[in-house]
Amino acid sequence: MTSGPDVDVFLSKSSAYSSSNVIKIAHLPNDYVNATVNIDIDDKTDLASYKYVLIWCTKFSVSFGYAELK
Repeated sequence: MTSGPDVDVFLSKSSAYSSSNVIKIAHLPNDYVNATVNIDIDDKTDLASYKYVLIWCTKFSVSFGYAELK
């Protein structure tokens, strides 16, 4: 994935970003291109409710992609 400004990682209840459906779990550094990124998720997070991971450019409100958790 190409890097971008102000890119955040969210857990989401759907594959589309909506501030009411997400919780932020990480902010990606500017140099994450071709890098392995490990993110710790709080044990109290109900993963049954959040079935997607979204990569979202907050500055420009643009999706960089998503994946369904299985």
